Amino acid sequence: MVKRVLIGVAIGVGLAIVSQILLLGISMLAGAVGLHVYESAPTAAASDPAWVQSMNLLFLLTAIPMLIVTYVVGLLMRVAGLGDGAVLGVTWAVVVLLVFVVIGLGNGTIAILTTLGAWVFFAAVLVCPVLAGLRPRPARAARAV
Repeated sequence: MVKRVLIGVAIGVGLAIVSQILLLGISMLAGAVGLHVYESAPTAAASDPAWVQSMNLLFLLTAIPMLIVTYVVGLLMRVAGLGDGAVLGVTWAVVVLLVFVVIGLGNGTIAILTTLGAWVFFAAVLVCPVLAGLRPRPARAARAV
C-alpha cells in the first residue's frame, strides 16, 4: 500500500506538470479565439477582478482535458475498484493542489484558489481515478484444476 501511495505521489507530480502545460496551451488557444487572458499576473492579482475572472475561465476550460488525462492515467494504473480509485484520486488532487499553492505563494497568485474554476479543476483530478475504478472489467476465464 505504501508503494502504491508513493507511486501515486510521483504520478501526482507528473499530473501537476501536465496541468501547467495544459493551462499554458488553453491560455494560448483562448487568446487566439479572442478570449481575454492575461499573459502574466498583475502586481496585485487578488484585487484585480478581471484577472480572477480570467483565471476562473482558464481553469474551467482546462478541467475538460484534465478529466481525460486523469481518467486515462487511472485506466493505465489499472485502478482496482472504488477504494483504490479514491486513494489515488485524493493523493493526486492533494499533490496538484500543493503544487498550485507553492506556485501561488511564490509568485503572488494564490488568489486563483478563490475561483470556482480552480476547484472544478481539482475535482476533475480527484474524481477520475474513482471513475476508472468503477468501470466494468471483462470476466476472467475460470482456471482448470
